[in-house]
Amino acid sequence: MKISIIEPLGSNGGFYYYNYGFCDSLRKINPAIELYSAGENLVFSGVVFYNYFKFLQNKKLNILIRSLGLLFGYFFTFLRIFVFRPNLVVIHIFHFDIIDLIRIGILRLYGCGTLCVVHDWDDLNYVSNSRNKRLLKIIISSDKFILATHSDQVRRLASNYFNKNVFIYPHYDFTSNLIAENGFFSDFTYDFIFWGNVKKSKGVDLILESAKILSKNHNFKLLIAGRFHGNYLSEVVDYVKSNHLSVFIDVVDGYIPDAELSDYVARSRCVLLPYKMGYSSGVVLRAIDFNKDIIASDLPCFSKYITDSVNGLLFSTNDSYDLSRVMSRYLVESFSFDVSLLKCKIIEANDITLYPELWNIILKLDGNRPLEAKV
Repeated sequence: MKISIIEPLGSNGGFYYYNYGFCDSLRKINPAIELYSAGENLVFSGVVFYNYFKFLQNKKLNILIRSLGLLFGYFFTFLRIFVFRPNLVVIHIFHFDIIDLIRIGILRLYGCGTLCVVHDWDDLNYVSNSRNKRLLKIIISSDKFILATHSDQVRRLASNYFNKNVFIYPHYDFTSNLIAENGFFSDFTYDFIFWGNVKKSKGVDLILESAKILSKNHNFKLLIAGRFHGNYLSEVVDYVKSNHLSVFIDVVDGYIPDAELSDYVARSRCVLLPYKMGYSSGVVLRAIDFNKDIIASDLPCFSKYITDSVNGLLFSTNDSYDLSRVMSRYLVESFSFDVSLLKCKIIEANDITLYPELWNIILKLDGNRPLEAKV
């Protein structure tokens, strides 16, 4: 079997690790894998890497050159796919803009199987152009287009939205090679950290409300870091200033390189995951890699791994008062959890062969393979 993975983001947003986990899981069927991405050190055993999108991630270049780099990256990617003739092409979907429509349309013309991994539902559902919605639904109606996502909640929403079956695609494990470089710190800068895509659906407003409550009785430091969506940065900064929380909260906006992020995480005691819907976030995996305590909402995607007060703390989803109660408890009782068992539970669940529906469909794309996977 031949498999191509298109990932312009490279290590941005943790995709280095997701791609690594996917390639590692697919070794069970010993496929030929090509990865078209960005970054000098994306080297996986058994994977041929093409650095077609290297100019896209070079922040020193102006936006025009980076945009041209994206176009040339896709040109060489599709040219290579035409030559390689893969059975399956894997792409990640966030926003449905003209680039998404073009690349999905080209893959349909090629006639190869396409696994579209759907990520944040609130981004997915925000399509201002109804024509784009109709075109997208027509394009992916083909049986050759397979939709998958990381959480049951997003799967249900996407299935109704597209009127098409959506499969579960596991969030893969990784081990960060940056931990050894930055080490661990006994003298922490922050009690709590939230990082990733910063938006209300991930509960950042709950963090702010909880911080306001905590500030009346506790001395603490909180870091909110990542790429803010839309004008949400100004909302967060205004809230912090108007409620006199600047002494408690630091805000860092924009993409954070791996080395810098690892330093922030290493200097923090506890990772906050106050999500309002089931993203099944890769932040959990990174937090475990750094042996960090976790406070999370009691969504199924977290509670199936985290046992409250045993390997983490849970609070009632979308309840800022309960979050403040749990954060206060964490500060007072000085928890320190052993997350090694938590990591084992997640690793066991993140094997694609445990999802037979999706696994069997992938195998069907290779006519020489049996319909049932031997797992």
